[in-house]
Amino acid sequence: MKIFLLLVGVAVFAGSTLADEVPYSDPRIGLGKGTGSTPTYGTFTFFSNENGGGVSDVFFNATETTYFNLLITTKDPGGTINCDIYAPDYFSNCSFTRQNGMIAFLFSNPTGEGEGDGGDPSGIGPCTDFGCPEFQFTLNDAYDSFDPNGSGGWGSYHSFSGVANTPEPGTLTLLATLLGLQAAKGKFRRRRSSRP
Repeated sequence: MKIFLLLVGVAVFAGSTLADEVPYSDPRIGLGKGTGSTPTYGTFTFFSNENGGGVSDVFFNATETTYFNLLITTKDPGGTINCDIYAPDYFSNCSFTRQNGMIAFLFSNPTGEGEGDGGDPSGIGPCTDFGCPEFQFTLNDAYDSFDPNGSGGWGSYHSFSGVANTPEPGTLTLLATLLGLQAAKGKFRRRRSSRP
C-alpha cells in the first residue's frame, strides 16, 4: 500500500511539472526590435490586447543618453513567468522579482554597460544621423511571436509601466522595498477609511 501511495504521489508531481511545460500556457514578456515612431523620454506604458498577449507600441529613445537598462512593472498574474531577449545587441539579461502582488522585470547588461562592438550589448542609444534604435515588447505566449493579435497569459488590457536607466546595482531590491511600502500605504489607507 505504501508503494502504491508513493507511485500516486510521484505521478501527481510529475503531472503538475509537465503541465507547466505545456507551450503557450504561461505569461511571457520579451524585448525585441521593431519599426515605429513612439518617442520615450525615460518612461512609457503599454497594454496587452484583449487576448492577454499582443505587442507593445514601437518605442525609440528620444533622449540624448543611452538606455543601459529598462525596468518594467505590472500586476503579477501568477503562475510561471517567462522573460526573453530578442534584441541581444541591446541587453543580455532579463530578471524579475515578485512582491505584494506586483512583478518587476529588469532588462539589463549585468556585466557592465557594454561597448557595442563584437556583439556585446550596448543598450538602446539615442537617435543619430543614421536613424533611431527602436524597441518593443511581445506579450504573446508563443515564443518570439510579434503577432499583434496573439494571445498570452496576462489578461485583457493588462497595463505595463516602463522606466529607463534605473540605478544599478540593487535595482530589484530597491524596487521590492518600494513595492512593499506602496502595499503598506494602501493597507493603511483602507484601515483609515473603514473607521467609523
